[in-house]
Amino acid sequence: MLKEVTYIETLVNHRLAGTGEARVHVIAIREPIEKWCGLAGCRKDDATTHNVLDCFYANVEQMAPIFQTLVTTTMFERWSEGVTAAASLLAEHTDDRVLVLYERSVESNRHVFAHMLWNDKRFGTSGTDLEYCVFAHQWRTWQALVGYRMDGFVYIDATPELCAERKRERARTEEDAIPVEYLTRIEEHYERWLCAEARPVRRVRMPEHCPMGTSEQRIQFLTSIADAMIDMLQ
Repeated sequence: MLKEVTYIETLVNHRLAGTGEARVHVIAIREPIEKWCGLAGCRKDDATTHNVLDCFYANVEQMAPIFQTLVTTTMFERWSEGVTAAASLLAEHTDDRVLVLYERSVESNRHVFAHMLWNDKRFGTSGTDLEYCVFAHQWRTWQALVGYRMDGFVYIDATPELCAERKRERARTEEDAIPVEYLTRIEEHYERWLCAEARPVRRVRMPEHCPMGTSEQRIQFLTSIADAMIDMLQ
């Protein structure tokens, strides 16, 4: 990912050269998948780790509140890491700007994945809205505690079939049983959320071939992301 970020940062500053705009530093923050697949045990002498993602897909209704709580906590942690890194860079380069690029927005956790499960009556086993109400309250609490804000979104637009192809390429055993129908439902909820979003949303088409197509397609894809970022900066 470092090479891609370096390329995007270089391209952004090349495009801004001569415009009078301050130099831009790009920080990329990955989603915390390692915590979802390897949550440490709670006992000091226990080296056990818990694959919560695997448990979720094995028993969606029972594990949805637990897994989405973990996702919320770890995604807000990653958001705070990005803010801290940006502040450190700005302290060193006072005349520059910093753009933090998150691999996945914490808001997708609430507006797409959790909302989809709740809408499908799969968010918990109580048969009521209780679990989702607790989750939503926790999400809003985290949002207030960390002072969360997001200036805009770059939406990587890919068909469910292409997402399924990328899933096969990743070869995560936890995702083996995910059907295309599930990916289609996710796409529908992304579209519903982002089409109503008041903040800037820029769409970037994913190359047709997995994982990123030819070198030319890869460069074109990264260039499109850089252009979307520049568009939101100006």
